Amino acid sequence: MNIHARKQSVAEHALKTISPKFLELILFPTEKCNFRCTYCYEDFKLGRMSDEVITNIKSLISERLPLLTHLKLSWFGGEPLLAYDIVQDLTGYAHDLCLDQHKTFFADMTTNGFLLDTDRLRWLVNHNVRTFQISLDGLSDDHNKTRKLGNGRGTFDRIWSNLDQASKTDIPFKFILRLHITKQNIDAIEEVHAEIDRKFGDDARFSVFLKAIEDLGGGEEARSAVPDAAGVRSLQQRFDALASHSVLLEDSYICYAARPNSFVIRSDGAVGKCTVALKSNTNNLGRLVEGGKMNIDVAKLRRWMSGYESLEQSELTCPAFALKLW
Repeated sequence: MNIHARKQSVAEHALKTISPKFLELILFPTEKCNFRCTYCYEDFKLGRMSDEVITNIKSLISERLPLLTHLKLSWFGGEPLLAYDIVQDLTGYAHDLCLDQHKTFFADMTTNGFLLDTDRLRWLVNHNVRTFQISLDGLSDDHNKTRKLGNGRGTFDRIWSNLDQASKTDIPFKFILRLHITKQNIDAIEEVHAEIDRKFGDDARFSVFLKAIEDLGGGEEARSAVPDAAGVRSLQQRFDALASHSVLLEDSYICYAARPNSFVIRSDGAVGKCTVALKSNTNNLGRLVEGGKMNIDVAKLRRWMSGYESLEQSELTCPAFALKLW
C-alpha cells in the first residue's frame, strides 16, 4: 500500500471514531489495589471516589445523554472491584437512564479477577458490563512471583477458580485473558497457553492475547522484568500459529486516549486521557465539577488528538508514546 492509500485508509477509520453521539468514560472508582504487582506503575495514593465525584459523574451522564446514541463506561483502577458498590451505583444509574431514553449502553472492566465471583459477574453482565480484561503472568509458580496480594501471598489459585466457576455458568460474558510476558516467564508462556486452551479452548467466551511488560514507571523491578524484543517477536509468531482464541490489534487501531470522545475520570475527579501516564502533567487536563461540567485545558486536549491531524498511525495507536511520556 502506498503512502497516499495508507493515509486514506487511516483517515476513513479515524472518521468512524469521532462521532459526537458516542461518549466513553473511563472511571476509577478507587485507585487502591489489593495486589502489589512487582512491575506496577501506579502509586495507590488516591482512594475511593467521593460522593461529590459520583454525583458529578451522574450529572455529566444525564446532561450529555440526550445528545448521544451510545454511552460506554470502562471500569479501571486500582482494582475497581474493591469499590464494587460504586461500580454498581454508577453502572445501574447509566444502565437505567439509557434504557429509559432508548440509548445504547455498554461497559467493560479491567480487573485482576481476584474478586470477580459469579454473583458479581452475573449482576455486572445483566447491567451490560460484559467484557473483562484479566491478566495472568503464567501458571501458579510464575504468576505468584509477580502478581501478589499486598500481604505477599499468591493470587493465581483464586483467579483460576473464578475463571473456572464462570465457565460453568450460562452468563454471556467475554473474558480477555492478557498473558504478560516477562524476562523471567517468557520460556513458559506456551505452556500457559496450552493449559488455557485445554481448560477453556472450547468456550468462545474466552480469548487470549500476549502483552510484553514495558517500563512504564514502575522502577527497577519493572525494568528488570522487560523481556528481550526479539524473543517476544518470536514467541508472538509461534503463538499466532497456535492460538485458537486470540485477540490481535488491527493495523488501524486507534487508542482510546487519542479519541476526542473518550475521557478518564480519576477517583478525585481529575480528568485525563490515558490510564497509564497518571503522573504526567500532560495527562492532567482539568477537573469534573458540579453540574457534570468538565473544566479542561483545550490546548492540552488537542495534543492528545494530534493524530487526527497528522494521520500518523503511531500517534493514533499510542499518543502518550508520541508525546514522549515514557
